[in-house]
Amino acid sequence: MDFAPMIDVQALPDEEQVHGGLIGTQLSLLKHHVGTFRDAVELIDYCRQKRNRKEFEEFSREELDQRRQYAKWQILAARDAVFSVYHLQSSLRSVRDQLRNTPNLREQVDTKALQAAYCRIDDEFPTWKETRHAVAHWADQIFSINEKDKNWPEGYPMIFSGFNADRSRLYVMRAQNVLHLDVTKENLDRLESIKEQAWDSFRTAALQFP
Repeated sequence: MDFAPMIDVQALPDEEQVHGGLIGTQLSLLKHHVGTFRDAVELIDYCRQKRNRKEFEEFSREELDQRRQYAKWQILAARDAVFSVYHLQSSLRSVRDQLRNTPNLREQVDTKALQAAYCRIDDEFPTWKETRHAVAHWADQIFSINEKDKNWPEGYPMIFSGFNADRSRLYVMRAQNVLHLDVTKENLDRLESIKEQAWDSFRTAALQFP
């Protein structure tokens, strides 16, 4: 399915229309969040191919510099992928919560299927929340001496990566714990499936359902 289900906002009571409009926006944003993860997977793969196109000892100094740049791009892409999982969960939570303000719309929605899609984020990406917080608040962990001593009694936080032919993984350390998220086609498929399940829960409620 290429397009989010369309909500007939005008058919809702006046007091529900603003909430119905937000639900429609958040349903559309699910595609954007999954697309961001897809872009990250593709950029990481592109950089991997560029970095590994010949044996390491054959690289010139300029090529080694470019190889390091590709590695940085991979980390940037993986960070965006982490944020996209967070944003997908946030949009799903918004849809679920806004339905409380739209009883006429809610009675047409498969709320059990929607809740199941929401719960799959935690089930299939168990470290997403801690990983996102660690990436988003990297500097905050050492904002003050108290924060540094609490989070990092020894050493400092770091973000590093493992990108090989079989796996693309972002590692991040938070409060001495090593967290990770795999930025792979398999996880992209999981996110796509979650999006489709959420959209499908609106099949009866939608004005237009592709």
